[in-house]
Amino acid sequence: MSTDTKGPPLFGLPLGGVAFGMLWVAGAFFSLFYCFFGTNYFARPANPGPELAIANAAFAKAEAAEHRPAPTAPQP
Repeated sequence: MSTDTKGPPLFGLPLGGVAFGMLWVAGAFFSLFYCFFGTNYFARPANPGPELAIANAAFAKAEAAEHRPAPTAPQP
């Protein structure tokens, strides 16, 4: 066995293992790419109901709360 090799420098690693590792890394990048960018094209409508209910409750006046009666006008 000579040290003069033809082909890519595998640094003594088996060709099958290097090929499997390259496929594994390529699959990981494809999975991340699909999760971040591919799923943006699915038609999923937003449901703003819960967020709007919380925002409306936060901006409501304290006097208009259901657990507290509204103040009455002074009688002449």
